[in-house]
Amino acid sequence: KFFVRLEYASLGKREDINHKVLDKRTKILDFLNYIGLKTSELIFIDQKEIFDISSIQKYHKILTTLKSSEYDFEHNKEVRGYTTIVDGNEFYNFITKGNDEMDEKIFEANVRDYQGDKKEVINNIKETLKSPTRSNFWCMNNGVTILASKIEPKRDTFRLEDYQIINGCQTSYSIWEVLKENKDIKNFELVVKLVETTNDDIALEIIQATNSQIPIDPTSIKSQERIHKTIEEFLKSGKDNIYYERRKNFYRRRNYPLNKIIDSKRLFQVIRSIYFKKPSSSRGRPTDLFNKEHDNIFNLDYDLSYYKYACNLFLKVVELIKEYKKGYKLDDFELTVANNGSLHIARILFSLILGTDSQIKLDNKNSRLIKKYDEYINILHNLNIKEKGLFINAVEILERSITKFIKKEGN
Repeated sequence: KFFVRLEYASLGKREDINHKVLDKRTKILDFLNYIGLKTSELIFIDQKEIFDISSIQKYHKILTTLKSSEYDFEHNKEVRGYTTIVDGNEFYNFITKGNDEMDEKIFEANVRDYQGDKKEVINNIKETLKSPTRSNFWCMNNGVTILASKIEPKRDTFRLEDYQIINGCQTSYSIWEVLKENKDIKNFELVVKLVETTNDDIALEIIQATNSQIPIDPTSIKSQERIHKTIEEFLKSGKDNIYYERRKNFYRRRNYPLNKIIDSKRLFQVIRSIYFKKPSSSRGRPTDLFNKEHDNIFNLDYDLSYYKYACNLFLKVVELIKEYKKGYKLDDFELTVANNGSLHIARILFSLILGTDSQIKLDNKNSRLIKKYDEYINILHNLNIKEKGLFINAVEILERSITKFIKKEGN
């Protein structure tokens, strides 16, 4: 007896499937039934599911502890966990690959990337590890929290599946940097909390709670949501790629080109300015608006190409503004506009490129921009600061608008 499962993948949305495609599914299933394959199905996979599948990373590892205590509350079946004491060298082996290279994928859910030697707290951790007082490290350090989809305990040994270090990134990297240079450092332990849950909402709450002791930009918490991970993967794929830095300094610290990096707050400003035509308020109070309007700007129902085009447009504007300031002798007013008007210029330039100022719905996969995406991206590549060009035209429109506003306010 055979079971046939057919999958039809598309970058569209499931609810927008054309009736002709549905008719074909019926005919295919009827044919399979006719030849004796009665237990068959044909399912549709849309854009959301494609990126879910592509982002799945199945992995596991064993963590051996010195002591452990279980928390398994009867009133909460969605979360269970353990508090453990782990030998420092065992932890080093846990966070590294076989060649002593840090396993960076296990820190993707951590709201802070490693800050390097710029932070005093990191230098203090390193100094403690190198000193005789490292035997007290377990009580001098806040420890590490690991979130896993499944935890299988066997005495003091734990098998962790799809785990993430959600708190303790600075501690982990400090241990790694010290021990990879001096493997003779021993006799120190740290506290490691192990938490198991498969509930994404609870996981996000845990991430937020474990990172609330030290002040953190609230946008960093929101940037852990699925939509941001999906955008990050999409933007860095294919041509005209952009590195979406949803974790502060993640790509900068790894020496990716600065002119290809954009962070979550800036992306919010760019999308809201270009497609929602609100550059002034976007520039003025981005953090407050990010939290209030997050779901309106970041939505998995939107075609992700809109995000990529907007990023490329804005970063091109930033590049052209630098050239413009060098290539032209600007007065004080013109210089002020250039220094503060990048979002406004991008918003105006977008309308000039498309030849219309009509509102675009980001869930529209048949807009002119999406249909002719390559053509419009080529226009971006060819933009320059020549007189009477699109960029200079956008700058002049902004300057005239500001001058008109100032005169109106003066009256």
